[in-house]
Amino acid sequence: MKPEEARPELLRVLEENQDWLKERSNDAFCNYGHLYLVIEAERKAAEGRTGEALRLYEEALGAAKKHDRSLHHAILCDVAALL
Repeated sequence: MKPEEARPELLRVLEENQDWLKERSNDAFCNYGHLYLVIEAERKAAEGRTGEALRLYEEALGAAKKHDRSLHHAILCDVAALL
């Protein structure tokens, strides 16, 4: 299957996964909020919306730090640096 043929299905799965993360984030932001935010940042970056992506990365980093998710904070730093 060519990448352009797989794209709609991949976007559908991504949307489903984000919906799940958003629900978990609403229930326990300290555990899931930063994960939801970083995926949203990645989506914005993929759409070429760099300013919005950077804002979301910063928000995800702040949430990970605030809730003592040091391993996730370190990984998010690396991911954000790739932008």
